[in-house]
Amino acid sequence: MNFFQKIISWFLAFLSMLGLFGSETKPEIKEGEFGFVLTYEVDGEIGTIDGTYVCKFEKVEYYLDGISRQWTGYIKGHEDSTRYALKTTDEGTIYVELDICPEFFMADPGYKANANTDDPKPEPYLYITSGDESVEDPANEILFNLYEGDDVKIISFEYDAPIENKYK
Repeated sequence: MNFFQKIISWFLAFLSMLGLFGSETKPEIKEGEFGFVLTYEVDGEIGTIDGTYVCKFEKVEYYLDGISRQWTGYIKGHEDSTRYALKTTDEGTIYVELDICPEFFMADPGYKANANTDDPKPEPYLYITSGDESVEDPANEILFNLYEGDDVKIISFEYDAPIENKYK
């Protein structure tokens, strides 16, 4: 961001603090908790992961082309963001990433506006790490071939509905 853009961003933020501009930027409801259950299968064994996803509004950032609401989200009692290790072998570890975000659950208008689909919803996905940088593959195709014969799949992902929120 160049100097001129910073000056305009600061000016817009100042006007917003005075209530003269951008008054619709902050959510009415700033925190929420949402339950979820993921059901998966590894080598014929069915397992579940359940928990509570916590969302908190942090702040609004102003840019020349608009605003961005900053949120934090985490799973209660889980240290590793929104991912879980499903299986570890000598070749590596298969993880499931829940791909959930506070903007979805807190009905942030920017979430749907920035999505690549008309009805964006959280969808978990599998990925693999090997610990060996020489076989890391962004698409994970090489690593999935290392697990030939292993049965790892997501069966279902259920979660509480997003809230209805207003922005003032």
